[in-house]
Amino acid sequence: KHCVAIVCSIFLFIGFVVSQDAYNLGQALDIYCLHPGDSNWSRGPKCGDGIMEVKYGIDGMNHCELPITNQTTYDQIAEIVSINASWNCRVRMAPGTDIWIPFTMPLW
Repeated sequence: KHCVAIVCSIFLFIGFVVSQDAYNLGQALDIYCLHPGDSNWSRGPKCGDGIMEVKYGIDGMNHCELPITNQTTYDQIAEIVSINASWNCRVRMAPGTDIWIPFTMPLW
């Protein structure tokens, strides 16, 4: 009985995801991050004065400069670089959904 319920739930979830709008080629992904020193989700990843944009289906390099303006910021970034902490982000599965896929942003 439990297996049937799980299989049905998975098919309902897949049907829900497929029925939602999908990203279009070249469309900016909806990414939010918990930035070092901030406990709220906000558009990201923040790089200097702007936000790094990652486009769906477009392969390329992204460059991000993080300004270190005080000792606290330095310490937080040092913790992430040394893998003692992580820069947590999430990407919306599809536009218009409230389903998020978590990932960590590596720094080196």
